[in-house]
Amino acid sequence: MILAETGSVIATSVLVAILIAAGFFALRSSLKHMMGRGGCCGGGEDDGPAVPKKKLGEIVAEKSLVIDGMRCEGCSAAVEDALNRLEHVNADVDLKRKTAIVRMDAVVSDSVLTQTVVRAGYSVRCIK
Repeated sequence: MILAETGSVIATSVLVAILIAAGFFALRSSLKHMMGRGGCCGGGEDDGPAVPKKKLGEIVAEKSLVIDGMRCEGCSAAVEDALNRLEHVNADVDLKRKTAIVRMDAVVSDSVLTQTVVRAGYSVRCIK
């Protein structure tokens, strides 16, 4: 009888320890996310190197995209990388303002810019 009670106490203790550890890691991840650090939305620090910005020729157009859905630095980096993969485009994304400034040395249509942002998982509210 005492042996059965001891096994039950040990099993309960192990379960409690596992729950405490899981809670700690969940809280730590949530705090990083709320402070704009770490990975969220499937992105984060471990996504590999950023797409390098290209040297453009003479700038013929500059557009400002207002983007919905970005919540962290990983989100803004994903949008910036997606736009910078386009030919003739250099983009700078501002997470706080939820905007991307896109400079081009050849005309790139609004629909191509919008489709690129949508494929990255976000939406374009407007283009100015």
